[in-house]
Amino acid sequence: MERSFMLEINLVNGTGFKNCIKPKVVFQYYTGAHNVFKANETGFQNCIRPPATEALTTGNDAIVLATPGRKRYICRVGQHCEKGMKLVLTVLPQAAKSPTVPYSTPYTPQGV
Repeated sequence: MERSFMLEINLVNGTGFKNCIKPKVVFQYYTGAHNVFKANETGFQNCIRPPATEALTTGNDAIVLATPGRKRYICRVGQHCEKGMKLVLTVLPQAAKSPTVPYSTPYTPQGV
């Protein structure tokens, strides 16, 4: 089976998803052979074609995953979606960082 619809997760600084500043997903494919549409749950489950103006068609489509939540993408060329060419990504909220406490030298009373 030919693999012409590939998914690449670009992790900024290579440190892992949870530490990324702006993680993005890149859809790479042969132009004209595929496309990428963002879909809602109903559109994803039923392979409903969004408006053509919302299609990503460059063959190197990068989408920044800026907000937490479930992100759904489908290919609407031919019967690709119906045959399983769809993807759900779950973007988790960034973990809260532990507060930093500035280091200080312990106080030692003098003359006591």
